[in-house]
Amino acid sequence: MNLKIFVLAVVILISLVGAAYTVNTQKSPQTSYNLTYNFEKGDKFNYKSVSSIEKPKNTISENIDILVSDVGKNHITIQAISTATINGNKTEDSYYINMTSHGSSMELSSKNSTIPIIHSELPNTLTYPEKEIKKDDTWITALDKFGNYTSDEGSTNYNLTYVTKYECLGLKTIYLDAKYFDCIGIKSDTNFTLNTATMALNKTIYVNTTGNTLGESWVDLKGGFLVKSEYDTKEIVKTDYSDLYEEIGLEKLYRETPINSHTTYELVNIKKE
Repeated sequence: MNLKIFVLAVVILISLVGAAYTVNTQKSPQTSYNLTYNFEKGDKFNYKSVSSIEKPKNTISENIDILVSDVGKNHITIQAISTATINGNKTEDSYYINMTSHGSSMELSSKNSTIPIIHSELPNTLTYPEKEIKKDDTWITALDKFGNYTSDEGSTNYNLTYVTKYECLGLKTIYLDAKYFDCIGIKSDTNFTLNTATMALNKTIYVNTTGNTLGESWVDLKGGFLVKSEYDTKEIVKTDYSDLYEEIGLEKLYRETPINSHTTYELVNIKKE
């Protein structure tokens, strides 16, 4: 009987040691993250977007294709082409960003009026900190930038200032079209002021836009690319037509337009080189 008890005790001891070893060797949940845009030249991303505008009430559907056209030691160049459908009519816009692997913008050029660095909901435009972060960590980016672009309306010079506060929301699995992505959530709150001067018919139209964009993005933990985002934007656009109508006696002519919108972006397809 004593022998049976001894053997049983040995078996139980071995089982307990094995269980303890199994528990100790299991991976602990990841709690710190080092986010970068882990892109290769030739990577392609396709996104779909829906924007709902309150006044005038409208819905804009958009398809956006992103190509990583160059990757260097200290820079990534991405090209984005978007096709939007508004009231049944299609319009095309494009922009290029030369940035660091953490998303700091080094150079920006735009075909039309898109200035992506104030639109946090746009794919792959977030700025990541150059250090590990944990849930509830915050960081801030700011910019004061001059630039220009040419559109059908004429040549436009602009001055943009903005401050964005980011907050890490932690790890979450996002499911899209039967695929799952381990993602980090990032909340962003952007206050911006955009002043533009557009030359048209030898006259200048001045526009002052102040706004706030608030929402969250979920980005792939390993690749850094956007998986989905959802944002609310509130803007007040003040347009000064005084120079345009001065010749007919209207010395001061202004128009103020509030614009509130809700925008979502989702990853449709990805092709990694």
